[in-house]
Amino acid sequence: MTHRSAIEWFSPKEPPFRIAGFAWFESEGIYRRLLKKPLWSITRRANAQAECGAGGQISFQTNSRRLVIRARFRKNGVTLLKTATSLVSLDCYLGPTGRARYCDNTFFAAAPSSGVRTLFDLPRREMRTVTLNLPLFQAVKKVSIGLEPGSRIAAPAPYDDPRPIVIYGTSITQGCYASRPGMAWTNIVSRRINREFINLGFAGGGCGEPDMARNVASITDPACFVLDYEANGGGFKRLRKTFPQFIRILRRAHPKVPILAISKIAYPSELIHPENLKARLAGRDVQRDTIRKMKKQGDRRLHFHDASHLLGKDFEECTMDVGHPSDMGFMRIADGLTPVLKRVLGSVDAIVSQ
Repeated sequence: MTHRSAIEWFSPKEPPFRIAGFAWFESEGIYRRLLKKPLWSITRRANAQAECGAGGQISFQTNSRRLVIRARFRKNGVTLLKTATSLVSLDCYLGPTGRARYCDNTFFAAAPSSGVRTLFDLPRREMRTVTLNLPLFQAVKKVSIGLEPGSRIAAPAPYDDPRPIVIYGTSITQGCYASRPGMAWTNIVSRRINREFINLGFAGGGCGEPDMARNVASITDPACFVLDYEANGGGFKRLRKTFPQFIRILRRAHPKVPILAISKIAYPSELIHPENLKARLAGRDVQRDTIRKMKKQGDRRLHFHDASHLLGKDFEECTMDVGHPSDMGFMRIADGLTPVLKRVLGSVDAIVSQ
């Protein structure tokens, strides 16, 4: 009989494991959210944030009673203060999409170079779907999966559609101040919609530059694009220039792919500084009016969602600071955007099938 302490190690880069959330993983084989040498220039801040594992997932099925994670990290120049668990931890969910439940967290110490943690040790063997969410604000160099020797390993159930959903945005998109990786809103929605999600949120670096738009547009065969960068957009005057330009760049590369624009969520400061509310609504209106104009010109695959009410009437209770959501805030964002994304994806399916 195999001793329960024995572990056999596997690389998730090999079948039947599935790595998702990294658009260029197949060509480069690294846990990075943009090309190591981007085709078009990006800022130093965005380059550093691209090293972070936000949205990255490792999925598989196994009947092993034990799961041990061994991870190595590297420095990436990200200095923003985050909670330790979202900074360096991987968290684990058990079950298929729609029924996945949180299991445990690696709880690595802040800024380690490596770590080994047991995520579960269960009483009986049965096939389980495992999804690991990579750290939101830490560069991952290597991950090893430890299972009981002789365990069965199988690929997870395939996506409903292999085309990824690509979200470009800010620190909120990246998951800033989520208590652990699985609580970033893109990861929450990925547990509800059986598609690959590519999180291109860059804390402080999602500014809507044309060259960044070209890098995003170079992703092959996306299901849709989501633009959520108003908070880093530099105000409504700059947004008037970058927003339609960003859409045109995406549209030239992907003429029929739906694009969903999301305005900025409400911030607590608006309760005491009316000028902040006025500025946010001006940015919202730029995006809404641009989408309306382009739709009138014939682009039926453009969509806009006003995020003003995503956090609810008590929006100030849903944040960790002046703007970044808490876990409750991220859950409310996910609750509000899940049906919106389903409608966007359903609308394009209907258009293509005509």
